[in-house]
Amino acid sequence: MELHDFRQPSHTLFDADVCIIGAGPAGLAIARELADTRCRVLMIESGGSEPASLTQDLDVIENIGAARQPDQTLVRARAFGGTSNVWNGRCGPLDASDLAPRDWVPLSGWPLTYAELAPYFARAAGQLGLGAVAYDATLDGRLAYGSPLPLSDSDALRPYLWQFSVDDHDSSVAMRCARNMQLHDPANLTVLLHASVTELVPDVSGSHIESIEIRSLTGRQARVRARVVVMCAGGIETPRLLLASRRILPDGVGNQHGLVGRYLLDHARCSLGELRLPQAERLRPALSLQRIDVEGRPRYFLRGLALSETCQRREQLLGCAGWVHENEALDDPWSALKRLRARDRDTTLRDLGALARHPWLMTQQLRRKLIERQPVLRKLASVELICDLEQDPDPDSRITLSDVSDALGMPRARIDWRISELQRQTIVRFAQHASQAFARIGQDLALQPPIRDGHVDAAQLRDVAHPSGTTRMADSPLRGVVDANGQVHGIERLYIAGTSVFPTQGHVNPTLSLVALAIRVADQVKARHFTQTSPAPVAQAEPLHRPWKLGAAAPTS
Repeated sequence: MELHDFRQPSHTLFDADVCIIGAGPAGLAIARELADTRCRVLMIESGGSEPASLTQDLDVIENIGAARQPDQTLVRARAFGGTSNVWNGRCGPLDASDLAPRDWVPLSGWPLTYAELAPYFARAAGQLGLGAVAYDATLDGRLAYGSPLPLSDSDALRPYLWQFSVDDHDSSVAMRCARNMQLHDPANLTVLLHASVTELVPDVSGSHIESIEIRSLTGRQARVRARVVVMCAGGIETPRLLLASRRILPDGVGNQHGLVGRYLLDHARCSLGELRLPQAERLRPALSLQRIDVEGRPRYFLRGLALSETCQRREQLLGCAGWVHENEALDDPWSALKRLRARDRDTTLRDLGALARHPWLMTQQLRRKLIERQPVLRKLASVELICDLEQDPDPDSRITLSDVSDALGMPRARIDWRISELQRQTIVRFAQHASQAFARIGQDLALQPPIRDGHVDAAQLRDVAHPSGTTRMADSPLRGVVDANGQVHGIERLYIAGTSVFPTQGHVNPTLSLVALAIRVADQVKARHFTQTSPAPVAQAEPLHRPWKLGAAAPTS
């Protein structure tokens, strides 16, 4: 693998067999799957090796809808590795019911079956630092501490398990996909850093992408030609780029039916209420992070509860799942010990006091860490029940182009995210079912007043930075932007991978599913366009300048 800084003087025309736009988890997964071919792969990344303020400014959005995270640098990383540089690693697969049509959710149903997608979850897990496990009762039984909630007393809720990614080389963080790719070092991959795609240029008929325009913040410009283009720029940047590519197609690439940017989905997160302390302390071992060893490696799981498929169908609700969130006390002795070891002089006296006041708790924390080999339970200030909520597709929840441009002259993304009445109803019913489940074991869940009274205040909701659905997948171009294989309707050899192709999103964090879909796209690209033994030809239009062909000597400055 070669890394090149586009800001340095070099060629103005680049040739490749496959061009991948975006170096996040989806793009890197595809590059890794293409490593067993002889095709030349060029990956274009807008940022550098690490996030930087100048490139992060390109992510600034104009928000005109429901409140979203105003500081995009906290949830997006324009750098090699994408959001895997900043994520916390929470993962889980979509359920079969998430892909199925639901008559109470308009435009639900994927154009591929769960059986077609399921085999890719194990392959995706291997790339994300996850143990390949079945997320079912068998796994639940392997955890050291069993569920305290008698969910069998009602068919409304079911247990749910999230797994947390662990980096192959640093167990203290989630998988850092760029570093992992560098260690695998595929010989056919070149990564062009500090190169922002500003336009996809189709041929005059609009049937395929003839070239890709790239720019740097230092003013360099160049073109890329590739036989196959795969867009992996995320749920916001992918539709933004398609809409901004208007030189040949006035409405943008892939937008012949006005669907690019529509049906914006995101998970809405809500604090439902608090569990009372100290009574809730006895629930903590089972509802806190737990470790088990899978294939000889430590893996971490969090138990929660989710609306059952039966309940969703009977009450016509969306997917929703919740977990216990622990807010740490300022005088937690374990954190105090870590600060003392780091020689944080600003808190020395306070931390010594915390250790002196809580010797028994410190002993228990050491026992859990060193003997039980489980994550430490901290001293608590409060305990909340948090939920993540699915969104139903809405054509008016969308991304368009702003009248304001960024430093590269690209229109910024204008986001109009909508919260539906069905989402509000789902939160209320999930909260009521959860409250009843806790009450059955003598635990009081003090619901937030609006939710307790049967409605949801918009101020209680926040996005989880999982933008999806904006180039949705469908069998017909009248219902979606890409087909079941990820190819853009009506445009040959242009593919999209990532959350933007999700027709619906379920309630679970999307990374495992988006990487699974990306691997599936890679399989489609290999099967349709390349053999395992020989490179595919690239259409040879007469270049304005001599193109740099991947695999040749690197351009010099």
